[in-house]
Amino acid sequence: MATVARRDPPGAVLLQADYTYNANGLPTRIDEHGSGAVEYKTEFEYDDRNRLIREYRYDAVSYVTVYDREYEYDQVGNRTEATYNDPEDLWIDYVYDYEDTEEYGSLNNRLMYYEVYDTDPDPDELVSTTWYYYNDWGNVTRVVTNEDGTTAYSATRMAYAANGSAVTYAIGEDWTWDGNPEHDPANYNVDYAKEFRYDGARQRYLARELAPNELNERSTVQEGDSERNQAVGGWPPPREVHGAHDIGKPDGAEERLWQV
Repeated sequence: MATVARRDPPGAVLLQADYTYNANGLPTRIDEHGSGAVEYKTEFEYDDRNRLIREYRYDAVSYVTVYDREYEYDQVGNRTEATYNDPEDLWIDYVYDYEDTEEYGSLNNRLMYYEVYDTDPDPDELVSTTWYYYNDWGNVTRVVTNEDGTTAYSATRMAYAANGSAVTYAIGEDWTWDGNPEHDPANYNVDYAKEFRYDGARQRYLARELAPNELNERSTVQEGDSERNQAVGGWPPPREVHGAHDIGKPDGAEERLWQV
């Protein structure tokens, strides 16, 4: 068992978490409490390949469920489904490139998108869809989410160092789009921006916040010169769905290429 505690300046325990592990070193239970009795418990279950198949959190006093989540995987370990039981009542379906190599143009166990459904209604109702874009090295360059039935989109965009492995920028974005491939997205906005720098040994020595307003006015993140990179990873369907090929180029903005 291991214990992690957070204390106030005088030293009193604000929160303590006691971890219990199985023979493979995986956590099986977390008991959380302040200075008194255990208040919450979270239990974990694994399959014979040490993959998490269930996590269950509940109030240790009233035994009311906080969440109860179950997971399924394919033969190579990709998570294919997640079921969030009562009280969350959600089901998540994950789609990978190997399921349609002609459509996605790769066979690398890459997560292409996932859909979240509300299972409380009958039939289930789509809540949101999240798409993933990749560069030629297989790094995720953009994660885009649309809440079903709305024109609102949000994204996190990553830019990489020349070595292709270290994230140098993380940008939060949002915009609106009406779903018509003939129409450009509108109301593009940079919500936040973070910069990371590394030394020769690839150890991070700097992490800083950038001014989103400055990015909105001066420039936006671009993926590169090649047609494939302009398509944000070479997968047309999501680009057609939410117009991501135009995102990041608001009218009158100066374009600046960031190495990815």
